[in-house]
Amino acid sequence: MPVPATVIVGASFVPVIVTVAPASFAFAPTRVGQNSAAQAFTITNATAATVNLAQALAGTDVASFGITVPACASLAGGANCATGARANPVAPIGDKTARMALTATQGPKTQLINVPLAVLAQAPVQTLLPATATLTSPSIGAASGAITFALSNNGNVAMA
Repeated sequence: MPVPATVIVGASFVPVIVTVAPASFAFAPTRVGQNSAAQAFTITNATAATVNLAQALAGTDVASFGITVPACASLAGGANCATGARANPVAPIGDKTARMALTATQGPKTQLINVPLAVLAQAPVQTLLPATATLTSPSIGAASGAITFALSNNGNVAMA
């Protein structure tokens, strides 16, 4: 898992100090199209002044994640607030990653906080062979010949 990146931009060398806990989160493997359990995150303002917050999801697999509790728009000095996220993976199966991106602004100072999110998208992938079959026309009262089909699962979870 990559280390969260924090970038300070502005006219001052005194950084905005906002933290998010946990700093990253890997959801339990989740079936494609289903919601994982929600995960709570705590945002803490370690400065004495109020900061303004903006929140978004970003990254390669952003469609596989969602915000369940929006972050507070502003956070008083020394205070904290909650936000939440969940995984709802989309096809294809496999590892999905994104990040919850928070921007904390205090006057001309800005802090970018990236919270990596990950989930393993699971689904059965069925293959039926042959895909089509033609039955012969037997005489009335007679059985046609048997055709054997094979159903296989190439996914990463059992078929139900």
